[in-house]
Amino acid sequence: FDANGFVEEGQVYFQLKATDSLPVTRRGISFAIDTRDYRLWTKEPMPVFLIVYDAAARQAYWLYVQNYFESDRSRRPKARAKTVRVLIPTTNT
Repeated sequence: FDANGFVEEGQVYFQLKATDSLPVTRRGISFAIDTRDYRLWTKEPMPVFLIVYDAAARQAYWLYVQNYFESDRSRRPKARAKTVRVLIPTTNT
């Protein structure tokens, strides 16, 4: 919404992944994404949110993909890697 309360145009993309076994660590949820998805999502001009759904616990967690990789360059995949692991805070429910 804009400053006057009117709806603004635009888009946001959501990528949903579901699992029966979500790897939760002390630091958050560790989740691997394909580097092809990484390249597609990080080049997207509109926001992309990764939603990981833990079916067993009936709980979903989110990650703002572009911000995650832009805020720390060390998170980017290594050359020739097939996947890159993200760490989703458990507070992002």
